Amino acid sequence: MRAIANFGLTNAARFLIMGHRLERAVLWFCVGMLIVHAYLLWSVRKQVLAGYPDFTAFYAAGRTVRDGRGKHLYDASEQWRTQQQVVQFGHVRDVPLPYLRPPFEALLFVPLTFLPYSQAYLLWNAVGLSIVLGIPLLLRRRIQALQQIPPWLPTLLPFTFTPLFLALLQGQDSILLLLSYTLTYLALSEAEDFRAGCWLGLGLFKPHLVVPVVAILLLQGKRRFALGFLSVAAALFVVSLAVIGWPEILRYPGYVWWLEQHSGRGILPRDTPNLRGIEEGLLAGLLAPWRIILLVSISSIAVMLRAARRPGLIRGGNNALNLDFSQAMVATFLVSYHAFAYDLSMMLLPILLLLAWRLANHSNANAWSGIALTGPIVLLLFAPIFLLLWLPFHTMNLVAIVLLLWMWGMSREISRLQDATPPDGTVTQAIPVI
Repeated sequence: MRAIANFGLTNAARFLIMGHRLERAVLWFCVGMLIVHAYLLWSVRKQVLAGYPDFTAFYAAGRTVRDGRGKHLYDASEQWRTQQQVVQFGHVRDVPLPYLRPPFEALLFVPLTFLPYSQAYLLWNAVGLSIVLGIPLLLRRRIQALQQIPPWLPTLLPFTFTPLFLALLQGQDSILLLLSYTLTYLALSEAEDFRAGCWLGLGLFKPHLVVPVVAILLLQGKRRFALGFLSVAAALFVVSLAVIGWPEILRYPGYVWWLEQHSGRGILPRDTPNLRGIEEGLLAGLLAPWRIILLVSISSIAVMLRAARRPGLIRGGNNALNLDFSQAMVATFLVSYHAFAYDLSMMLLPILLLLAWRLANHSNANAWSGIALTGPIVLLLFAPIFLLLWLPFHTMNLVAIVLLLWMWGMSREISRLQDATPPDGTVTQAIPVI
């Protein structure tokens, strides 16, 4: 425990002094995770070729819109008919993959439908890989602390992160959400609140993973951020209306809720690494469903209010931005009602931001805070944890405990920084991040 805390408290100089031994250990760790992912990819290659990935639902949705049948986008029989046309399921599936995303996202996949399914899947993942490679490089150019670690680490790190691997394997759109969050962070660091809100608005294809951040920042007084977000949201609503029409727009929320309530077609609560997963997974059968929903709602509000406190810290160029924005992202994931393991790919941004924070932080924080900040990073990067929790035991909801610990560590560091800030708002202890 002491060793983990010490690692969490190292600055850039101590990281380099520990030098070659630590660098070799990290390198071998990354290589080991890559081997695990390569083995998994080889194990499921037949299912991928048979159309098992979630990309099938996206591709079929694009085909439905392309054929002018947008009003049938959320019709199960239409989904099954189209998916059987584009892939040969064989014995892999006997029901359609439901398309859950808002209507506007289907337009993104229309160009891919001019390619055969296998080629479209490879092209989609090529785009995803380009984004995954570009984000750490972009952050490394903008964040000085990240320039003090070996250049191969930010590049190799995404490929060792199991949620990102799962997102690529499934042909998921979670990587686009990671890009949206990265661009939002960069705009906030330049005090461009309206532009930041616009970038996050583009992530509305997963509204449950972006709307809580908007609420948190609005509570912190970021009105221009909310205005930018709402501007993009309005534009995307008009696009969705043009794609499927009013009747289907009105039916869409009920369609998504129905899928959530039918585990065979939706998601198992125990596979949800958030507050809903941990509370429903522990209390199902002990409390009435409405009581569990009430408890999830109350705890979600508490987490959001906790993340929204101390509004003066999150300003463009403020030293606390890395901590505060990361805390808002983790809080958002915790209160999301619907999430899979691959949605944790958005946590790559807080991982990189908090690594930069620890490298740039020259103070001696509390040892437990150091453990709470760095311990979850190690756990999230350790691929076998996901494989054990997800596949054999269906207990991915336990990841929520790790995220709660992580948020607690960020909260303690934000409080420490706030206590060191005089009433006039000047930070007496400069901690350069950008």
